[in-house]
Amino acid sequence: MSQPASILEQLGCQWQWSAYVLSACFDKANNLAFALGDGSVRLLPANADNEPIKTQAHQGAVLSLSSAPKAGFLSGGDDGCFRRIDADGTANEMAAFQGCWIDHVASHANGMMACTEGNRLNLYAEKGQPLVREFPSTIGGICFAPNGYRMAVAHYGGVTLCSTRSAESAPVSLKCPGSHLAVTWSPDSRFVISAMQEECLRGWRLEDNDALFMSGYSAKVKSWSGSMADAIWPPAVVLVRLAGHSRAAKGLKDVSR
Repeated sequence: MSQPASILEQLGCQWQWSAYVLSACFDKANNLAFALGDGSVRLLPANADNEPIKTQAHQGAVLSLSSAPKAGFLSGGDDGCFRRIDADGTANEMAAFQGCWIDHVASHANGMMACTEGNRLNLYAEKGQPLVREFPSTIGGICFAPNGYRMAVAHYGGVTLCSTRSAESAPVSLKCPGSHLAVTWSPDSRFVISAMQEECLRGWRLEDNDALFMSGYSAKVKSWSGSMADAIWPPAVVLVRLAGHSRAAKGLKDVSR
């Protein structure tokens, strides 16, 4: 007796490529991008059912991927390049750091963009020179505050909150021993949460600096998300890694409620 088709097979699309799929994200216009280990980015315009467009963004693995401020995407590679990719596949170099890896990229709706290389954070406004900040160790993760005025930077020993507009503004240090590998800001700006090398999350309530500790996970926490009461979630993305190849799928399931 044959197995019935899954919901994904009935309503979604699947693609298989020769390189591993390392990450995926939607942009503000609901275009979808997949970052691959061979340096390519596969782009699927909103409401399209055809094979994703391939653009060779990097000469090596794509290490980081995020949406751009309005539409399109930002990517960073182990070739030291920080690039902006339009939805049609056009890639433009924002900056190049010879001999470095671009581990993290991020953007905000106000036009700010950011990338990291080693222990340095590079912030780019729509106009003017980039703002560069250095930290005591390699940066584990970055996240803009909901208003875009500050950036949370995870590193060994805790998280630092710094201004995205002025190098003169004093940073705020949220200390916690250990290696912090990712960070996010709550949508209401009240909390900053980081994932650690251990199987736990560490957080701070910013109004009074009260520390939060969440443990008991069976493995290191790689990603998480929070929402306000009426948040609308985009279509779900499922990535399945298999030995020797990768598959990507876009599900059309409504998960807004």
